[in-house]
Formats: sequence, C-alpha cells, structure tokens
Amino acid sequence: MGFWRALFRGRIREDRGAYAVLFAIIIVVVFVMVAIVIDLGADRSTVRTNRSYADLAALAGVSLLPDGYAACQASWRYLVLNGAVPASQAGSDPCAPFQGVACTSSTAPITTAPKTIGSTTITFTFPVSDAQLASLSTSGLGTGTRAYDHTLCDRMALDIRSQVTSFFSGVLGSGKLSAPATAVVVRAPGNVRTPVALLLLEPHGCGVLNAGGSGAKIAVHASPADATLGIPPTGGRITADSDGTPKSGDNSCNGANSAIITTSSSSTANLIEAFNTNDIDPTFVPHGPGVIEVYAIKTHGDTTCTASNKACLLADISPPNAFGVVNAQPAAGGATYGVPSPQEQRITRAPFDNTYNCQANYLNYMDLLEVPVLLDPTTCTPGSKPPYINNLVSEIDGASVAPTGVPPGTWTTIGTGGTNGACKNSGGPPVNYSGNIYVNCSTFSVSGGTVNFNNGNVVFQGSIELTGGTLNINTAPTSSATSGWSGCLAKVIGCTNEWSPNATFVYLRPGGDKTNTCGGTKYTVFCVAGSGTTLNLTNTFVYFRDPTVFPYNSSGVNTGACGAYPNVSGDNCTGDDGQLTIKAGASNATMIAPLEGPFKNLAMWNDSTLDQTIGAQGALALNGIFFFPLASVNYAGQGCGSPTNSQFVARTLNVSSSNGCLNMRPTPSRAVNIPIFGPLLIR
Repeated sequence: MGFWRALFRGRIREDRGAYAVLFAIIIVVVFVMVAIVIDLGADRSTVRTNRSYADLAALAGVSLLPDGYAACQASWRYLVLNGAVPASQAGSDPCAPFQGVACTSSTAPITTAPKTIGSTTITFTFPVSDAQLASLSTSGLGTGTRAYDHTLCDRMALDIRSQVTSFFSGVLGSGKLSAPATAVVVRAPGNVRTPVALLLLEPHGCGVLNAGGSGAKIAVHASPADATLGIPPTGGRITADSDGTPKSGDNSCNGANSAIITTSSSSTANLIEAFNTNDIDPTFVPHGPGVIEVYAIKTHGDTTCTASNKACLLADISPPNAFGVVNAQPAAGGATYGVPSPQEQRITRAPFDNTYNCQANYLNYMDLLEVPVLLDPTTCTPGSKPPYINNLVSEIDGASVAPTGVPPGTWTTIGTGGTNGACKNSGGPPVNYSGNIYVNCSTFSVSGGTVNFNNGNVVFQGSIELTGGTLNINTAPTSSATSGWSGCLAKVIGCTNEWSPNATFVYLRPGGDKTNTCGGTKYTVFCVAGSGTTLNLTNTFVYFRDPTVFPYNSSGVNTGACGAYPNVSGDNCTGDDGQLTIKAGASNATMIAPLEGPFKNLAMWNDSTLDQTIGAQGALALNGIFFFPLASVNYAGQGCGSPTNSQFVARTLNVSSSNGCLNMRPTPSRAVNIPIFGPLLIR
C-alpha cells in the first residue's frame, strides 16, 4: 500500500508541474494575440491616415489633368502643406518624369521613382491604363472599368505606403508591417452626374454659405445609388460658383476676413460638412468622398490671392481657421477631414433651366454675360423639349405684365379682390375648395381654423398670409387625375386645367398687398408666421411670377422690357416681387414636390432678388428642389432631425438661428443631377 500511496503522490506532483507548463503556454499565446492586435491596430491606423492623404492630395491635383506634370506638382504641394511630407524632408518634387508628356490614347503609363520620406514611400502614376484600374479594383465593385472611369489621360494614381514599426511582432521575429494606400482620381469631363445638395450661384462675392447662428450646422449627407439613372452612391456635395473677386457692394470680398464659406465660430459647434458614402453604405468601397467645391480655388489657385483677400486660399478655408470648421470628408472616413476642392467651372443655373425651361438662349445671370449658358443635350433639346416655366406664364397670364382676372379655362373664383369675405379665414368649420381655384384676393389670410384646396390647381391674385390655423393644398384629394392629364406629362400648353393627385401647381401673381406680419411693399408674399400654424403642400409646385423677368410669348420668347435677369449692368429690372417667409415661430411646414408631370421634383421656383426665409419651430419637412437663383436664403430651422430629401439653389444661404441645422440628403431621383467637371475619386 505504501508503494501505491507514494506512486499516487508522485503522480499528483507531476500533474501540478503540468499545470505550470500549460499556464506558460497560455501566457505565450495571449502575448502573441495581444501583439497581433496592437500591431495590426497600428498598421490599420497608418493605412487610414495614408488613405486620407492619398485621396485628398490626388483630388487636389486632378483638375489640372491632362497635364500630368502640373497635376503631380499640385498633389505634392498638398502633401507638403498639410504635413504628410515634412517640409524639411521634402526636397524637390518627384514629378519630373511627367514633364512634357503630351498624353494620347496610346501613351504608356509612367510611374515616378519612389520618393522616400522616413519609412514612407510615395509614387505617382500618369496616365493610368485600364489594365492598372482592373488590378486596383476593390472588393464589391468587380473588375475592369466603369462608365465614369473615362480615358487614361484623365486619370492619375497616387500611392503612399509606410513601413510600420511593429514592436511586439518584432520581438517575435516578424519584422515591420506594410501600410499601403492607393488613390486613383479622374478629371470628369461632365458626363458624370451626382446630386448637389447646395448650389450657391453668387458669381463674385464672399460669405455665400454661412453657418452664422451660434451652434449652427450645415450637414450634407451622401446620396444613395440609383440603378435606373446609373448613379453609384456618392458623397455629399456642396458647390459655390463665386470666383472671390474683390469688389464693392453686397457680399464684398474686400478685407482680411473675407472668405467664400464661413462659420461664425472656430468651435466645432459650428460645422459645414459633406459626408462620404460610408455615411449611407459602408459596403461600397472605395467610399466616395464628401465634396465642397469652390470655383475661386480653381480661379486663383494656392498662391495668387492677396493677403487682404482670403476668398480663395486653401489655407484660409481649411480647418481649423478663424471662420470655423469647414469639412469635406475624404473617402477614408474617420475623424480626419479635408479642405474644399477646386471647382473646374461654374455650374450656373443652366442645369435647372435646361430641365424646366429649355431654350436655345437664356437671359444673362447677374453680370455674367454668358449667353447662351451651357446647353445640355441630355436634358434640353430646344424645339423638341418645351420651356415649361415660360409656357406656364403664357398659359396663365399671356403677355400681361400686371395680370388680373380669371385665367383662361375652367376656374372657380373665390374672393372679390380685397382682404375680406372668402379672403379672410379666422376659424370655424373647415373650409373646403375642390377643382381649379382662382383666389381673387389682394391677401388671402388664414388666422384660425383649416382651409383645404384639393382636386385641382390654385392661382392666387396676391399674397398668402398664414398666422394661425392650417392651410392644406392637395393633402387629401378625393378625385383621380383629370381625363386629359395623361397627355400633359411632358407639356404645359393646353394643360393648366389638367390635374393629378401626384402633381398640383400653385401660381402666385405679382403685386400683392403688403402683409402686416412678414412685411413687403406692394409685392407678393407667401407668409407663414405665428405659433400654432401649419402649412402642408403635398405633391405641389409653387411658382412666384416675377414681372421683371417675364412676360414670354407662347414660343418662350421674352417680350417684356427686361431682356435679362435682374442686376445686369444697364438693366432697370429689380426683381422685387415674390417672397417666401416661413418664420421660425411657425409650428409645422411640409412642402413636397410633384411626383410626375413637367414640374416633377420641383417644389418651388422664384426668380425674385428679395431675401427668402425658411424656418419652423416644429416639424419642417422639405422634399424636392427649391430654386431661388437670385435670392439670399435665410434658413432658420431648429435642430438636426432626419435629413431632408431636398436640393437648394440660391444666390447665397445662411443658417442664422441659434443651434439651427440644415440637414440634407438629396436622392438622384428627386434632384437635378449636376455634371462633375472636376475631381472624382474612382479607386
């Protein structure tokens, strides 16, 4: 027995030793796992940083293509100015191999010798062949080229890769890790189209986009893909047409504190942001960057601005700066944001005129004597596509500069020309109107109760004032489309009496009486003000008739005294009629554009130069295109709710209210998609 007890005790001692060995093995395994996690984390962090620098530097130079030498130099300058390449180590740029290269379809790709900065090497490739694109294709996109890849001479690649010191894995003998990042950009010639959430048309001035209220934010989110239109997921896009020319007058660019895009504070509480596609589709790789395009950067570049004019220097509009945080989120995402990018040419109002008012010649825009503006055969073929806006004016008002009376066709008249009777609604049972209605009131007011217009279009002789109660237009139609509507999906002539639940128009004639709530001096005002008010416009297009721009005849030719848009030199047109004012005290406002017909997606068109105000204390739901090409828009909505599916076109725009937030995500199917004439990140 003693033997067996001893043997048993010996075995126990052997088991205890085995646990010690097992513990040592576990420690080694845990140590290796920690080493891998730490080292790979450091490597991935470096990859993200390199990706941001590669994306943004490549975008900084692409607008200069097909001059590969100039494009490479601009990208290299960006890397040096933004710290990716320490100035003390930069030396000469690596772009000499591209000098004098006249790129053609048969030009072979050239890759620069690696530029070594510490543990990082940088190379440029120009042009980029289809075969190289195929090798750079990323998971989820397939291989080969795509429609928006364009030709090899429009493409440049930038590769940044670092050797990351791996302390723990180095102990285990695995050496350094590689952190590669490659960006391929294309100079898009204009056949790539994406939604622009904010298009600011002011041609020269500063302060065209401003987050001015304390804590004000402007957030433009990525747009989803649209397979029907052939548009992939695209980053948020903001565009400013100003060239930042110093001049006197409104929006002057004189002075040391002038800038195209501004915020009221350098705090991150004030933001103007454009998000990349990771915001909407994390599986789409590479992530399309958020883009803030400024024409002044293209016009003046990095070096030719004077110290007294900060309108066009990249350094003056990149974060952080005295004007707050202006962020264009690069493709890599994360917390690193990039600067606004050069806009190769002005967008102008042309894409919207092409879509809704197609003509062979357009009127001048302010002092830009560009006639005709860019015609786009994909959206405007004069003679085959009608000028819808001009035809609407012709059908309702003919050639009259100061139109009055019932429009041609079948209309039910309410009101007798003043402000009382049916023109004044202060409470009581709901008031219901059905069919096409001509509102013969100098001011149609609602201060209480509910007024409903359904089953037709509405022409207002004068102003609309909503200071209480509810105004509903096309919110509860009880009829199906009129018998002639199917023939009016792509025309206006002969169709202003036709109607569909999916498409109603509201037409405001000029010269309405001054309203006590929103101001004005003998001009038409659409005024929504006062606590407890509600405005609902469903599938409705609102048009403000401006007599200084029109009239047009039935052929779409201007027959009035004003042969150009307001503010053209030598022009007496003032554009002083038509103002939308939705004050911040209003409870709720919903404006949804038509779903079909000639004005599909167009929520509002107003050529007035008067300031426009959009705000609401409660719910503010905007869906469609809001077109104010000559106006300064003051947005006073409160809080950042869900992004609105809207597109704003204005001369300038300011988010003025404290903690106000303009939060946007336009979809391609509900917007006019704007050509990209400059940089596009494709890999």
